[in-house]
Amino acid sequence: MINYKALKGGVDASITRAITSTGKAQQHIQHAAVSILIHTAQHGDWRKAVTLVEGLGDGTVRADSLVAYFAKFGLTQDEDTGEFNGSRGKAYIAEHLDKAKSTAWNTVKKAPNPYRGFHFEDAVRALIKTATAAHAAKASAELEDDKEKRAQILAQIDVTPDNIKALRKLIAA
Repeated sequence: MINYKALKGGVDASITRAITSTGKAQQHIQHAAVSILIHTAQHGDWRKAVTLVEGLGDGTVRADSLVAYFAKFGLTQDEDTGEFNGSRGKAYIAEHLDKAKSTAWNTVKKAPNPYRGFHFEDAVRALIKTATAAHAAKASAELEDDKEKRAQILAQIDVTPDNIKALRKLIAA
């Protein structure tokens, strides 16, 4: 349970504490990640990376960047699940260790912009792309020999050339 008692210094002290704590946590994670790479090179045991990623929990840190860091500097991943399944070997890790030390784990995969907001034209362009693909699938389905399959596909697609034209007009103005 979080203690919401006001800190001496008020809200500014709370902000400073949060920023400082986060910076220290990132340093601790960096140290642990490099230690894991060294451990993996020495012992072939890559499972410590799984322990770190899973131990940090959901939402605590950008796990996607940490996973990308490990993959970049020596761990291998299952193509289907993305889970770690081994390493590229001692020589690979040794060759890339200095770069791993100088690369912050949280910079390997770019963070999404939290201020991205909503861009109407981008949303309409994405919708046009989806609608165009659906219309093409509908045209292909109309050529389907199996009547039941054709009817099933056509029932799931409700887009016309006029719909696509109307979407294009929204961003043409």
